[in-house]
Amino acid sequence: MKKRFFTLSATLCLVVLSLTGCVTEEKRQQIAFGERPRESYSPVDGSSLVLELVGDQEFPAGEPATLTFSLRNNGSEKVEIPEWYACETDNIILYCQIWGVGETEPVEERWIPMAHVLHYPDTRYPLTLMPGQLVTVSRDLDFVGSMVVASGTERRYFVKAETNLDSLKVESPVAGIRITAGMPPERTTDATDSETSGDEE
Repeated sequence: MKKRFFTLSATLCLVVLSLTGCVTEEKRQQIAFGERPRESYSPVDGSSLVLELVGDQEFPAGEPATLTFSLRNNGSEKVEIPEWYACETDNIILYCQIWGVGETEPVEERWIPMAHVLHYPDTRYPLTLMPGQLVTVSRDLDFVGSMVVASGTERRYFVKAETNLDSLKVESPVAGIRITAGMPPERTTDATDSETSGDEE
């Protein structure tokens, strides 16, 4: 019975995640700076770069949730990235999947790319990371805001990210996040209703 309930819950969560869609080529207008994308970029040696999740990994259901990743140069030489997106959120693709009971690692076929609207115009600028320097990119987890988690329980997810660049492909290690029960909405008493109730008495 418990196994069937978990399977049903996992399926429903996957449906919610699926409704968020994939990375889309639809673009949103923004103030532009930098240069328009070139037809091609020379590959960048990213062997000294580390992309990883930093910051909060636990979020209350029903409230906004944001994941922040850092791209750090752990090498001894500077790394020059020619096509960093002017809008920071466009620089990574975020993936998520349910972390089921008893699971210790994600299943490759279950990764779902989180929906994201690329900004327009999609201008780029050269980014130089000196040794020890980093840049951060944040992405919202929109589905968390519509979740409801019962008190005393939690939902867990595997997450990872990769760069959304032609010249540089770096993937983060898999990390885990927890969605816990949020604060129940406060109940308010309408003054008019109270007065009416009193009159009826």
